[in-house]
This record gives sequence, C-alpha cells and structure tokens, in this order.
Amino acid sequence: MKYTFIESAELDNLSEGNSTRLKRILVDYTLRMSYYDTAVKLAESSNIQDLVDIDVFLEAKKVVDALQKKEVAPALAWCAENKSRLKKTKSKFDFQLRLQEFIELVRAENNMRAITYARKYLAPWGATHMKELQRVVATLAFKSNTECPIYKDPPHSALEIS
Repeated sequence: MKYTFIESAELDNLSEGNSTRLKRILVDYTLRMSYYDTAVKLAESSNIQDLVDIDVFLEAKKVVDALQKKEVAPALAWCAENKSRLKKTKSKFDFQLRLQEFIELVRAENNMRAITYARKYLAPWGATHMKELQRVVATLAFKSNTECPIYKDPPHSALEIS
C-alpha cells in the first residue's frame, strides 16, 4: 500500500510539472508572437512570472518600437548594457545602429553633423567594416538623384525592421 501512495504522489507531481512546463511554453510562444498582454495574463494567472522572461521581451519590444520610428537611442542604450555579450557573439548590431543614425542625419541634409558623427562613431569601425562605411559615407556626395549607378539607390536603412 505504501508503494502505491508514492507512485500516485509522483504522478501528481509529474503532471503538475508538465502543466507548468506547458504554460511556460505558451507564455514564451505568445511573447515571441508579440501577444504581450496575453503572455502577462497567463503568467500571472499561472503564478509563473519568475519562470518566464517577460521583462526581456518587453524591453526588446521598446527597442523594436523605437527602431520602427527610426529612433536608435534606446537600442544604443541596450547595446551599451549588453556590450560584452554582443562582442562575444561578434554582433554588428551596434555598428548597424550607428550607420542608421548617420543615414538619418544625411537624409535630413544635416551634413556637418553627419561628418562629425562619422568621425566620432563610425571611424573606429573602419578596420573591420571599411566597404560598408565607404558606401554609406558616399551618400554625403551622391544624393538620391545622382546618375551614378552605384549610388543611385542609396541605403535607406542599415537595419531591416518589419
């Protein structure tokens, strides 16, 4: 009889563990599909807030929302906070953000600020990303109405955000 009770208790714990695991998977899925409110409500109702990464996804959402508005400051702040991780993975995200900010300055025809910006933030990347830098910096000289085929369609964005 003792043996049956232990088996029964283990089965109850196993099904509770599976239920928690399933709820964590559902929260993760809803976060990845951008259903943030649903994810938060499910995590709260299941009391698994400590087991899921809602804060990470909400922080990422703020960065993505800002990038869609062509605002790179929140993303640059995130890069500064995660510099060592980005370096380990050899990410070009911070470089692409800097390129995007430069492109926006050129687009606004603020050439002097763009040049100053390039000297300060883009020059350090010259050793590893010269070809990309040359193409983007050339937008200062070749406007979108140029007949030069290479620069006729300048980069409108260094980032692909949808």
